[in-house]
Amino acid sequence: MLAQRTLKTLTQAVGVGLHSGQRVELTLRPAAPDTGIVFRRVDLPAPVDIPVRAESVTDTRLASTISVGSAKVFTVEHLMSACAGLGIDNLYVDITAEEVPILDGSASSFVFLLQSAGIVMQDAPRRFIRVLHPVEVRQGEGAAEKWARLEPYHGYQLSFEIDFSHPAVDSTGQRVLFDMGTEESVHIGKALRPSQVPREVLNYLSPRMHMSYYFDGGTKQSAGRTA
Repeated sequence: MLAQRTLKTLTQAVGVGLHSGQRVELTLRPAAPDTGIVFRRVDLPAPVDIPVRAESVTDTRLASTISVGSAKVFTVEHLMSACAGLGIDNLYVDITAEEVPILDGSASSFVFLLQSAGIVMQDAPRRFIRVLHPVEVRQGEGAAEKWARLEPYHGYQLSFEIDFSHPAVDSTGQRVLFDMGTEESVHIGKALRPSQVPREVLNYLSPRMHMSYYFDGGTKQSAGRTA
């Protein structure tokens, strides 16, 4: 049986939101089996729980946003990447603002936080969604087209590829494959590297991010890293 996982004890971090510029305190707490990952806006007059589910996603422009009613949390993707890589199934995330802190701009800091709290097995089997038929979504046309596809597979593999025509990007490689079905996948901290966007690309992007008010709380270094 593949058991569910949670934290052994709580862990905390303080940082700034990349897009909002807000100071934010983050507390990661253990949760019971079958809880899932739940963000809790503790700064509101009455705390609001926002469970991480597909139907909770309300925006994906430059950051992933989840919402319940008018309460939302955005830029959740780096923390969620760390949880996925470490196999964390159940977790409460208490947050004092509407954006997760950017920290170093990658998933590395969140991996460190989770590992520092310790990870424990729970007396409950992990549950999976089994893909029976290919599912594909496409957006845009021509050179601007983007797509994602799920295919049946005995295991769990993630393959990413970026089609961004720039010499600095071309020279670093544009495709990566993760086999999340192996036991080694839980040791993401050993393999994870904060990847820096090439300076030429960042110099092109950062003025546009400032103009659209999406870059109020980060440095070029933190904004230029990816999970």
